[in-house]
Amino acid sequence: MSVIRRMIESSRQDGAGRAGPAARAFGMAAAEAALEDAGLSVAAAGFAEDVLGPAGLEPLIAGGRLVMRLAKAGSGEPGLAALDPGLLSALIEMTTTGRLRRAPPPGEDGPRPPTPTDAAIAEGFVARFLAGLAARAAGGAPVPAGWTAAGLLLRDRPLELVLPDLPYRACRLQLSVGPEGGRQGEILIAVPRGGTAEGALPGGRRDLPRTAGPLWDARLAELAARAEARLDAVLWRGPMPLAAVADLRPGSAIPIPPDALKAVRMQTLDGRIAMTGRLGQSAGFRALRVTALGPPAAAAGGQGPAPPVPGAAGAAVAAGGGTEPAGAAPEAAGAPVTPPEPAAIGLPP
Repeated sequence: MSVIRRMIESSRQDGAGRAGPAARAFGMAAAEAALEDAGLSVAAAGFAEDVLGPAGLEPLIAGGRLVMRLAKAGSGEPGLAALDPGLLSALIEMTTTGRLRRAPPPGEDGPRPPTPTDAAIAEGFVARFLAGLAARAAGGAPVPAGWTAAGLLLRDRPLELVLPDLPYRACRLQLSVGPEGGRQGEILIAVPRGGTAEGALPGGRRDLPRTAGPLWDARLAELAARAEARLDAVLWRGPMPLAAVADLRPGSAIPIPPDALKAVRMQTLDGRIAMTGRLGQSAGFRALRVTALGPPAAAAGGQGPAPPVPGAAGAAVAAGGGTEPAGAAPEAAGAPVTPPEPAAIGLPP
């Protein structure tokens, strides 16, 4: 069966046996967007729609999904689009190699977290998909219109702290992916639902009250305390020719300036430097002694050019993980440091 015929046949069906106009519009918009953006053939395999608050949307964007913000001209309220790992990996494969595997790439520890590079690859598809929905809405289809992609949504906070407390129209489109439909994918579009009283949800449910008060303050504090705060320790950043990167092997030594040990950066997911520390040891573990909040002082160094000879640098890190810093030894966790009184963060050896 040809791709177009299979696309048309599948768009006529949903879980109830017959798709409505919204399901057909979503299916055709997705098929056109994938084909135009990445040369990827997809067909609608199912469609579901619900009205949910931010907390109800949370499980729909879990599991390694790429989540992008949506914006609408004249409206300050955001929406979101989420691509599951199956659809995202297919778009990446077709965009980068022009070929689609019969099965998705294996993941040893489950789906990897999406990256800004993933978002850049998927943005064209999402933009075309939204444009396709808008064109069908102009023709009378009951689908969201006027929305555009507005960048990657970092998953560092619960949606209740990111999205306004409104009811959202959540539309999930399941897709069969590839010429033979052997792979699956899904895209979710969630936008504020118009014509509904603020805070009201179907069945009499309500989201958190939007007015300030003790209940709101307590709930907000609870959500903030549960939010994951991930920090990445960055020892050093420096330029390296692509040819040198390609030659790296287990046992290769990467020269690192000695001052880098005194200015390890603790960065948030969006690259902001939350604090600076000194690399050392504590109770047999590698440790960071926090020496300052925010980025290091200009005099601290640690991000300068790499020395040309590993032996002259006084510090080298082996790609195999076996070389210890030499030369200017890092301060031990028990040694005194200048105030303010620092905190030690234990790291595995």
